[in-house]
Amino acid sequence: MKSVYRIIGISLLVIIILSVGCVKRDNPVVPETPPAGQVAWFTHQYDGLTGANSVWNRYPARRVAVYTPPGYDFEKIGPRYPTLYLLPGFDGEPSFSFEYGNETYYLAASIAKVADRLIASGEIKPLFIVMPDASIPYGGSFYANSTLAGKWEDMMSVELVHKIDTLTTTDTRPGSGFRTLAAKESRAIGGHSSGGYGAIRIAMTNDSLFNSVSAIDAPLALTGIQELFGPYLNESGITTEEQYQAADTTGFRAKPYKVLFYSMAATYSPAPKTNDTGLGSLRISLPFDFHGNVVDSVWDKWLANDLYGWLDNATYKSVLTNQNLYFETSDHDVNMFNQQTRLFEQKLTSLGINYQSATFSIYAGANAQSRTFLYDRLEYILKFHAKHLRDRDGKY
Repeated sequence: MKSVYRIIGISLLVIIILSVGCVKRDNPVVPETPPAGQVAWFTHQYDGLTGANSVWNRYPARRVAVYTPPGYDFEKIGPRYPTLYLLPGFDGEPSFSFEYGNETYYLAASIAKVADRLIASGEIKPLFIVMPDASIPYGGSFYANSTLAGKWEDMMSVELVHKIDTLTTTDTRPGSGFRTLAAKESRAIGGHSSGGYGAIRIAMTNDSLFNSVSAIDAPLALTGIQELFGPYLNESGITTEEQYQAADTTGFRAKPYKVLFYSMAATYSPAPKTNDTGLGSLRISLPFDFHGNVVDSVWDKWLANDLYGWLDNATYKSVLTNQNLYFETSDHDVNMFNQQTRLFEQKLTSLGINYQSATFSIYAGANAQSRTFLYDRLEYILKFHAKHLRDRDGKY
């Protein structure tokens, strides 16, 4: 009997030891203050912001912020990392980067902290996160090529990617620049609002660049945009035809619908200068007249940039069929971009194109507006892309 008890005791001891070992492996200890990455800033002079009609002729340089993972040393040769490109929304403000986070908007100053925590816990792999300033005088880019606003599609898909992959030491600080894994399998792109539109658009037109793409409350279908024209007139105090034609950028930032329509017009329907005031001086054409009627010649230009319509193109359909896609929508968005994203998802479903999606409504007594609660969703965005980024060991 003693031998039996001895065997049972040894067996229990082995089980306890193995159990403790398993617990340690499955639950890594994460420090209260995880190791911090760095944020590097540099200025790039985009070729795409120059041209005969571009509003950027005199100042084509834009700032770019890059999060580098904990322990990254610019002054030493070391391992290479995958890269996630995050594009800001149509107001294009640098708050989507790290330095100018707004407490009620992106809370983007904390993106680095989110990445630090997820890397420390092993939930995502170490990576670079690149965030450009995409602001223009009309608000922000919609990431298409425009003679007026700039060639943003080319700049994000060719210029910026090439710059990050080949950045020299003199562009940042002494050392070896950004040691990226310069391959599709190690690149991802995502964005919020028109940044999400830009991410999907660039992925559709550059199928060899990114292995995953995401969008949060993005204007992926023009359906419903006409419903926002009335709010644009109201917020601008426009009640007459003369006021409509004389509209300018006065009080611009406090009028979100004006920023929206002017940004889209600068991208989709730039026009020759016709006078020194109003829309003629801004060199843009809107797709609706003062009474809200569609101006077909302008609306056709907008429809040519409607990604929902692009899904009817066999080439674009094929690209997205082979892409890793993720969409986030809120239960409230003043621009109705959440509804447009859902329409895009529905069409993907009808076409048999796979994707992942989530809708967030997580605060009692408050709408889950995409701007207000975007910070809470970034964790999910980072986790999604990390699963589809190949690291230096060739693993996903």
